[in-house]
Amino acid sequence: MPGTRLTMDEATRRLRTHLRQRAYGPQDKLEPERVLAPRIGCSRETLRAALDV
Repeated sequence: MPGTRLTMDEATRRLRTHLRQRAYGPQDKLEPERVLAPRIGCSRETLRAALDV
């Protein structure tokens, strides 16, 4: 549903899925927040909270 906000738990689940699918190596960097947040489907603030987990 458009305009629905993700909970921090759902954003964390989506972030973990993204990280597994991309198979980042130890020296790889994540995309910038402005790119990653829309991919996960959340705000940058929610993304930061998910990254803290």
